Amino acid sequence: MDLRNSLELALRDAMRAKDEIVLRTIRMVLSAIKLSEVEKGKALDEAGVVAVLQKEIKSRRESMSDAEKANRLDLIDAARAEIAILEKYLPEQLTDEAL
Repeated sequence: MDLRNSLELALRDAMRAKDEIVLRTIRMVLSAIKLSEVEKGKALDEAGVVAVLQKEIKSRRESMSDAEKANRLDLIDAARAEIAILEKYLPEQLTDEAL
């Protein structure tokens, strides 16, 4: 099963479970994937979907640093939760020993 299909299945599961943070996060990333496909004029492959996921994680990390400067703990917690959800769908990173 490819990554996009697993995201769509997770979206359905989140709808059934009424898990708002997972639902919102996966909707945002699927929207970003569709936007990227429209901009490129073709469907994204696995590497393209992974790149979109990494971009979304980077965006949330930047939001966390801005929220820390503003001392907004609620935004920091929300960004951490979204990052944790998105990282589940990324391929496993190699450790230093494996390199």
